[in-house]
Amino acid sequence: MQTDRAVYGLGDDVEMSYRVTNFGEEDVTFNFTSTKLSHFTVQTEGNGVQEIIWESDTDAWDDPMDFPLQPYGFSESLRKFGL
Repeated sequence: MQTDRAVYGLGDDVEMSYRVTNFGEEDVTFNFTSTKLSHFTVQTEGNGVQEIIWESDTDAWDDPMDFPLQPYGFSESLRKFGL
């Protein structure tokens, strides 16, 4: 997982790249039974109290899937979402 910047502010768009790579010497099949790859929470901490100011579930792929990868092959998905 990689983003296009290191720091974001509220209202900014985030571009996130997800990559699955087969570093092995044999074909491998990856099985994803859910499209949900991650859950993000942005929170602020003031006066010792944490307040959630933004949350999002992120879909990495459009549909649950199985896919084979040849040795050193990869599959990549780019998603953009707003804070």
